[in-house]
Amino acid sequence: MSRYTILLIVLITLLPCACRRTYESKRSDFLRFEQLMPHDPDSVLSSLQTIDPEQLSRGEQAWYYLLKTEAEDKLYREHTTDSLIAFARDYYASTGDIPRLAKAFYLSGRIHTDWKEWERATEEFLKAKELTEESRDWGLKGRIEEYLGYVNRLNDLPEKALSYYKKAYSYYLQGGDKANIAYALRGIGIVYWSLGEKDSTFATLDKALTIAEGTNDGDLKADLYRRLSFLYTKEGWYEDAYEYTCKAIANSKGNGSIYYSSLCEIFLCANKIDSLYVYAQKILSSNPDLSNQCLANYYLSEWAERTGRLKESILYKEKYEVLSDSIDVKKKTESVGDIQKEYEQNELKEEYSIEILLHKVRFGVVVLFAIAFICYLIVKLKKIIQNNEDKENDINRLSQVIDENQNQISILKSKADLSAQQEALIERLKTENRDILVRINEMNINRCKHHAFLKKYYNKYSKCNQFTEVSWHSFLDSFDEIYPNFVQRLEQACPDMTQGQLQICVLSIMGMKTKQIGDLLGFEATTISTYKQKIKKQFFKAEAKCTLEEYLLKYII
Repeated sequence: MSRYTILLIVLITLLPCACRRTYESKRSDFLRFEQLMPHDPDSVLSSLQTIDPEQLSRGEQAWYYLLKTEAEDKLYREHTTDSLIAFARDYYASTGDIPRLAKAFYLSGRIHTDWKEWERATEEFLKAKELTEESRDWGLKGRIEEYLGYVNRLNDLPEKALSYYKKAYSYYLQGGDKANIAYALRGIGIVYWSLGEKDSTFATLDKALTIAEGTNDGDLKADLYRRLSFLYTKEGWYEDAYEYTCKAIANSKGNGSIYYSSLCEIFLCANKIDSLYVYAQKILSSNPDLSNQCLANYYLSEWAERTGRLKESILYKEKYEVLSDSIDVKKKTESVGDIQKEYEQNELKEEYSIEILLHKVRFGVVVLFAIAFICYLIVKLKKIIQNNEDKENDINRLSQVIDENQNQISILKSKADLSAQQEALIERLKTENRDILVRINEMNINRCKHHAFLKKYYNKYSKCNQFTEVSWHSFLDSFDEIYPNFVQRLEQACPDMTQGQLQICVLSIMGMKTKQIGDLLGFEATTISTYKQKIKKQFFKAEAKCTLEEYLLKYII
């Protein structure tokens, strides 16, 4: 045997060993990165950037993309694509690696949350939640619940948000992570404020701050100081508010404009005009975002007006209004993007048709334009009608499911002796019915928000006068289109209910905020909250933990 043949045999023998050592080396590195991730994601990301993913196996690539996305997320890096985490998610779904698959779904949800793709984010988080049911990774379980709370809070579903935040809090407690516990409490406090529960807000945010002060998370402490400062300002405790805002600035590592805005609000309320001017100018010189630029011009307009500089006040107000309009447009851009595109395409077609017709006969242009416009209105009307019919069909289908479930419950209850399995089935059917009613009501609220008459009541920029006898009946005519026979069912079930109590119930089931209800009925938000509690006790013998809206759901169908 020649020496070249012997050399070749040796190389072939050693090659698998070399490959195995390379794989074991990468596996060891990635395991070390997973352990390092909670404490030092910056180092993990730096190390990952030295690795070429194209040189890795498919499994190693999935692990690499998962770690890279997680590190970027923890460092608040902007997500530009979801293809990497989708690769990891598909791989772990095919291999059955449940812990990493759950994390991949969670990170996908985080990406879509940052992109404000709320429905997709919710789907991803719920899949991650389902996969972690049996897990003891309290940190991941808590983060999933926390971001579900965040998504629900930003989509005006405070009760659901509160439930998710409280679950996150319980998971974080089991994990013992102080910073995360404080984050969950902060979320709970924010939701309490949106629900008008001032005392609970103070207590929860104070507790969050006490816990956060035992951590090294300066940004968290700064945010909690700022939020408490805002509450103190609303209560008129300006010295405490000023002290807390100064603490927020001392702890913050980011742009100070948001904290200068807090100081401006304090000085405005306390009528310290000179200080108001100084900090409004500081906002403008600190590279603020659009929102803080808007606030700065508002505060400067107040300063100018109170110091007798009327011309300057007008100029600042004009800047404020322009920036405010820009913020509104920016908020609406994503939601109306498709409609704008469709409208622009139709407009181009109409303009092209008119241009050709002008060469043929000028008189016919007016007629054809009118016909085209009428056709456009008809098509648009048909779409609206079809959309409403689809929603009504969905509601009818869900109502049938409720009826079928109720019939099944009645049949089961008619039996003398129920087995434990049958009793459990009854509870599942009741829970399903409650969930369906919540879903139907969410669809109804969405229809109200797009209704030609009712949508103005949801727009915080629309000024709706208090109800009169005439305007209330006009309101009910439109309300009955979305909630047919709701009022009649409620009056039949609660004949002693006053008109004021009925109005609170109607506005509550529509998803109106407590403050909005108070504005329409001429009361403070706290008074409306008290009335809601009285209605629950008087007519529903309600438990404190349940909202009035939950007891009203049974009257929507």
